Amino acid sequence: MVPAHPTASNLAPIIRTIGEAYDLYIADPKHSWSKRTAIAHATTRKWVVEAFGEQTAMTGITREACRDFVELLRNMPAHADKRFPNLPIREAVDAAKMKGEVRLINAANVNAYINRFGGVMNWSMNEGYIDRNPLKGLKLTDPVKKRDKRRPFSTEQLTRIFSAPLYTGCQDDERGYASIGHQRPRRGRFWLPLLALFGGFRANECAQLEVRDIQRIDNVTCFRITEGESEAGDEKRLKTAASDRIVPIHKELISFGFLAFVESQRDVEGGDKPGQWNASDLLSVAV
Repeated sequence: MVPAHPTASNLAPIIRTIGEAYDLYIADPKHSWSKRTAIAHATTRKWVVEAFGEQTAMTGITREACRDFVELLRNMPAHADKRFPNLPIREAVDAAKMKGEVRLINAANVNAYINRFGGVMNWSMNEGYIDRNPLKGLKLTDPVKKRDKRRPFSTEQLTRIFSAPLYTGCQDDERGYASIGHQRPRRGRFWLPLLALFGGFRANECAQLEVRDIQRIDNVTCFRITEGESEAGDEKRLKTAASDRIVPIHKELISFGFLAFVESQRDVEGGDKPGQWNASDLLSVAV
């Protein structure tokens, strides 16, 4: 007699531990994360396995345990991964309390950790490791409205940025760009804030621009903001698919000499090309 083939009803379910499921989730080739996002997932994994126990079965994660985890996150000190890098999550919370720490992570950050862990739970459901997501619906109410999270620079802030030595006269464009001097260098560090101001670009969009992204389209000189591989072999990324766009170059940038700067870079081998700019320069001008 030929033995019956196994069916879904008589196969034993696969029992995965939290550590196993998390590692399989992170290794799933469908994920295409930036380096920063990958680090955030690694930090979340560390805290999850510390809170629940790495060898705990996924099927053993209860709703109450998830509530306790959310409460633990609510009491996490700000920048705990940097300030208490060698302490487990519960010890970091206790250490902050002993120091009278009042700077805790905000609701948006708590929800970010919940979202990342929730992604693991939903993925585990799809893989058949658990029947339901016990974390579902446990996000915090964020008191800060979305429109208030990132306010534009005020006139006073912009005046401070563009009154920095880099724009009024500095020592040099290396370590002396924030010190008063007689030099007026116009390289990447100089142009980044101006591109953000007159182009409405995000910092990473400015920093990954290359000479080939400056194009003449219908007799208008434009920026082409797009994803793909850079000339240096790096991956150019955008926040969303809708971020891929063409932006005419503002007349003020042209009057400041930006196109002359672009032309000077076309023949530069390994020089200060736009694609080699450092996004942190955008934030460090007004020192």
